[in-house]
Amino acid sequence: MAFYNKKYTDDCRAWISKNQNLYENTIDNIKSFLELGGLLHIYGVAVDNMPDRSLFLKYEDYKKYVKPYHKFIHSVTGVRTLLSRANPSFSILSSEEDIVYFCLSWLIQGDFYETLIYQIITCYDYPNNKNRQRGLKVLKNRFINESIHLGIKTIDDWDEYDKDMKEIKERTVLSEDFVAPQTLGQEGEPLIAPATDDDKKEGEPPKVPVTDDDKKEGDPLIAPATDDDKKEGEPLIVPATDDDKKEGEPPIVPATDDDKKEGEPLIVPATDDEKEGKKIEP
Repeated sequence: MAFYNKKYTDDCRAWISKNQNLYENTIDNIKSFLELGGLLHIYGVAVDNMPDRSLFLKYEDYKKYVKPYHKFIHSVTGVRTLLSRANPSFSILSSEEDIVYFCLSWLIQGDFYETLIYQIITCYDYPNNKNRQRGLKVLKNRFINESIHLGIKTIDDWDEYDKDMKEIKERTVLSEDFVAPQTLGQEGEPLIAPATDDDKKEGEPPKVPVTDDDKKEGDPLIAPATDDDKKEGEPLIVPATDDDKKEGEPPIVPATDDDKKEGEPLIVPATDDEKEGKKIEP
């Protein structure tokens, strides 16, 4: 199908051919910031320059969704302001005719209706108002039917658009639940994120600092050991006290007379009374 008015179609194609870069760059940039109100503003200027306005929605049908651009509706000057933000070339160099042809070309030859429908859908929940939601859904259906009736889009075009939108939505949902690869690692590949011993394969050395709780039976101690860790028969690993020594071993720590056995010489400096064997009275 094609737009019902061949002359307008041919005129728009000729203008696009002459202003290819201006047209494409402006559309690419304007999509990044233009919301529903601005799109309806462009729509109004395009419709005002159509030969049969009765085939299009009237301003009264969509005016409540136009804010904050209501004061510029159907104003070429207002559209120039929007287009200049997307492409400075529109600020001075472009004539009023260029502004009008841009609006007509995007509407008739481009993806204006798809962009418009996308913005309507994104507005469903903003603000969260059921009456506004119902109004936006009616508006969406009317624009879709209008584009088909005018020969700008076909039912197949909208079926394909609906399919694409569902795929985008599914990808968005998946991306929200997606765990970054660096935390998962792929099968057969080493982990990219800091690993834990739960991640290591059997037989691999520990990837994180381990404690004695992690070691296998028979492995040497990895953490600083205490005498509780040593095996039977091994020497003391930490500074010992006499409580640790085996029977018959000499004292390991500096001893006092309280430590000596009966009959052993004094270990600490003795007094004369102790040397003569006298009992020291308290």
